[in-house]
Amino acid sequence: MDAYLDNAATSWPKPESVYRAVSRFMRLVGATPGRSGHRREEEAARICDSIAEAVIATSRMMPPYIREHPEFGETGNRMLAIWQEGVDAFAKTASRGDLT
Repeated sequence: MDAYLDNAATSWPKPESVYRAVSRFMRLVGATPGRSGHRREEEAARICDSIAEAVIATSRMMPPYIREHPEFGETGNRMLAIWQEGVDAFAKTASRGDLT
């Protein structure tokens, strides 16, 4: 599984794995998670859940890695802080039922 940590929303070119993943999603899923419960929506929700699980797993691995590699500390801590901001914003949006 490839991981793409968005270095900027406008960066170009994207890694080929990003193009393949977006194309696959748009062609085969193309739905918004949390809306109506049909098969494509359920697949979109499954994808979101797997992303959340990957972020959580990676977040748990970061502190020991930072301790072992102090040169990564500033970058790692910034990543954790930004991920937490994203999680908090998503939770706020989800609690309002506004995921579209």
